[in-house]
Amino acid sequence: MNFDSIKKIQDMDLKDKKVLVRVDYNVPLKDGKVDNNKRIVATEKTIKHLLENNCRVVLVAHLGRPKGKVCPEFSLAPVAAEVEKLFGVPVHFASDCVGPEADKVVAETKNGEIALLENLRFHAEEEKNDPKFAKQRAKHGKCSYRKRSVRFTAPTRPPAQWRNSCPAARVTLCRKKWNFWVKPSKTRPARLLLWSAAPKCPTKSCFLTI
Repeated sequence: MNFDSIKKIQDMDLKDKKVLVRVDYNVPLKDGKVDNNKRIVATEKTIKHLLENNCRVVLVAHLGRPKGKVCPEFSLAPVAAEVEKLFGVPVHFASDCVGPEADKVVAETKNGEIALLENLRFHAEEEKNDPKFAKQRAKHGKCSYRKRSVRFTAPTRPPAQWRNSCPAARVTLCRKKWNFWVKPSKTRPARLLLWSAAPKCPTKSCFLTI
């Protein structure tokens, strides 16, 4: 696999565009505040690049395992405050990720500002790969970008926000992990990382030297 052939966010003409960004903000909360912002900081390079291009940045994420139900303890509202503190621009929080509330907040967000939509997984359709739900999500961006800060294999997962989505680039951190884990260097051979999150899988992960 040649990651250099895959479109990067820097390759896209994003000036003044509305950009939908799938981020990994599944962060620990304590007393209604973000207890560890490491995953939010991991998105800093991407989001700053978009803000420097005067984009209207629309962030979507999940938190915890609400199993398709609205659970206040898994709300992304505390994350919005942390994002605003980190990036120093207005962050508009929507209490839903689809529907009139999300539409209103995204419309009111100006270029150079951020909209953060509520937990995707408050809707059961998100993990069911529902195409109608995906279309509702996709309309919030002229282009989309997937930024995951932890899982190397995350872009292969099927949640609905990426089915029928808008034109996308989604590999910056995945590219970084690819270069570290798999790409050979002078000091180590190439390695292949296999991972399965299936609950019945007897082997969660393994490393193969190739």
